[in-house]
Amino acid sequence: QGSVDEAQANLDKVRNGTRSGDLAVLESTKLSAEASLASARSNAVTTILSSSSAADSAISGDADAMFSNPNSVAPQFNITVSNTQLKTNLESGRVNIKTVLARMDSRSNSVSVSSDLTSELTATENDLRVVRDFLDTLVTALNTAISSPGITESDIAAFKASATAARASVTSAISATGTAKETLRARTSALEIAIKNLEQGVE
Repeated sequence: QGSVDEAQANLDKVRNGTRSGDLAVLESTKLSAEASLASARSNAVTTILSSSSAADSAISGDADAMFSNPNSVAPQFNITVSNTQLKTNLESGRVNIKTVLARMDSRSNSVSVSSDLTSELTATENDLRVVRDFLDTLVTALNTAISSPGITESDIAAFKASATAARASVTSAISATGTAKETLRARTSALEIAIKNLEQGVE
C-alpha cells in the first residue's frame, strides 16, 4: 500500500505543475516499483521451493516413520489405533500424498521468476492443505493409539510430537504462500500505477 500511496502522491505533484524534477521523481518511483516487484517474484519462487521442502520433510522425514512401504500402492500404518477407520484413511491418504509430493517436486523443478507465480503459489497452497489434512488425520489417529510390544507409550508420545511439529511446519508454509501472493499482487499494482503516472506526467 505504501508504494501505491507514494505513486499517487507523485502524480498529484505533477498535476500541480510538471517540472523536470517532478518527472525524475516519477521515473525513480517506477524504477523502484520494478525492483520491488522483481524482489517479490524472486521471493515467490523461494517460497514455492521451501514449501515443497517442508511438505517432503513432513511426510518423508516424519510421518513415514510410522508406515511400512509408504511409497507403495499399499502402505501400512504400523501403529495400533482404536479407530480402525482412521487407519484406513491414513493408508489411502498416503497413496494420494505420493502424487501430491511428486506434483510439488515437479513444480519446484520448473518454476522460475518468469512463471505465472500467482497461479503457482495458489497450486502450492492447495497441495500444502492436502498435506496438512493428512497430518491432521495422523495426529487424530495417534491420539487413539494403543501401545503394543513393538511400540511403547514413549514411542507413541515421540510420534505425536513429530507429527505435531510437521503439521506446524506445513501450516507455516501455507501462511508464507498467502503472504507471497499478497505481496506479489500489491507490488504488481504499484508498478502499474507508477507506469501510468509517469505516462500522464510526460503528456
